[in-house]
Order: sequence, then C-alpha cells, then structure tokens
Amino acid sequence: CADGVRQAQWRESEVSRVAISDYLSKVASLRWVLAEAASRIPSEPDALAALLDHGVERCDAALCAAAAEDAATAQVGAGSKGGGVDLSGRDIAAWRRRLLRYRKRLRVWRAIAVAEAEASGGGGGDARLDTAAHSTFRDAHLTAAAASLAQSGRYAALAVLLRAHAAPAAPRRDCGWVLDAVAEVAEVADPADYAPLVTCALEQVLRTGDGGDEAGAETEGLRGLAMSPAVERALSRGGEAAAAAEEEAE
Repeated sequence: CADGVRQAQWRESEVSRVAISDYLSKVASLRWVLAEAASRIPSEPDALAALLDHGVERCDAALCAAAAEDAATAQVGAGSKGGGVDLSGRDIAAWRRRLLRYRKRLRVWRAIAVAEAEASGGGGGDARLDTAAHSTFRDAHLTAAAASLAQSGRYAALAVLLRAHAAPAAPRRDCGWVLDAVAEVAEVADPADYAPLVTCALEQVLRTGDGGDEAGAETEGLRGLAMSPAVERALSRGGEAAAAAEEEAE
C-alpha cells in the first residue's frame, strides 16, 4: 500500500519542509495526516509552523471538495476514491479549528521568546521548542496559561499573551480573565517588575466599545483592576516613591 510506505518514511524522518513535501503530502488518508499535524511537535519552530500550515491547507482543500458535491451526497466519507477523504465535513472543520488554534499559540510562543530574550538583555532570535512544555501550553485553557505565567513571574510573557488574545472586537465581559491573571501576581513581587503587565491589562480593559452594556462592563472591569492587590501594591509603591522624592527635594 502506497500510504503505508509514505507513512513509514514520514515517521522515520525529522519534521521538515522537505519531509512534508516528500512524504506527508503524498499520504492519501486525510484522517492520518491531520492526526500527525496535530500531534507531532518538532523542536524547530519553523518546522512546526510548516506542519501546521500543511494540515490547514489539507483541510481547506477537502472542505472545498466537499462543498462542490451535491447536497444529497454532501457527506464526505470513506467511499470517496482516490482523494483519501475519510472524514465528514464537520470533522474536517473541527480539525481545522484545532490546527488554527495551535498555529496561533505557536505565534504567541515565538513572540514570548523574543520578549523574554529582550527583557533579559539577550538576542531576540527563535529558541528551540521544549516539546513537552509547548504541548501543555498550546492545549491549556487561556485562563490557566495566563495564571501559570503570572505565578512563575513571567510578566513579559503574560503581557504578550494578553495582547495576543484580546481581540479589539471582543465583548467587554471577556476582560475577566485579564483580571484573574493580574490577581495571580505574587505578593512578594516587585511592582517595578510587573508594571508593564498592569499597563497591558489596563489597555485590554479600556478597549473601546459602542456603549450600552459594554460601557457598563468597562466600568466594572476598571473597578476590578483597581481593586486588584497587585495594582494596589504598585500604586502604593508609586506613592511611597513620590513622597521620598518630595522629602529629598525639601
């Protein structure tokens, strides 16, 4: 079976654009290809990006083919010959959403790597992926991912995550997870370290809406941010610094 040969060659190869072109792209079984695209995590970010792109492209091609069929036979099943389309249109769409989510999380991870490298005074180049850590990160609920970053003191990373997932058109109620993330900042943390995070959180809460319920929710979000212990500590530290500066001036 041609698929069996290509599958074995793919499994024995490191993930790369060449391996995707030579082996994975030639496997007819869509189900198998998408499972590979969603499960393999190479240590090179560019290779992972190429793999996810290929999975999305295969989904798009299969969905286009399904849309072209007659409504009475729109079910895309194993009876389709030669195309290897062994999934329903609904299943293909679900795989596509998953791959797109993974692709966005990879972009966020790369932005985090750059931000943390710059914050530490290092270069901003791509780092190799910790495959286990990245697997956890890309499947984590957004709130859990944000809380984990806050608890570990990775404030530059958390600011990147907040900005990446706070779409301008999102409902104002969505800022709740931003407040939850700020609430996870450790009490012993230096406000100077997480000041950019507070600024970022404020930006997300202030994303403009069209009035009505969103305006009320914005007020609620600002109240929640102001009452956050982390923000209170930052404001307190700022007040102490101002008072000290005034004493020196006198």
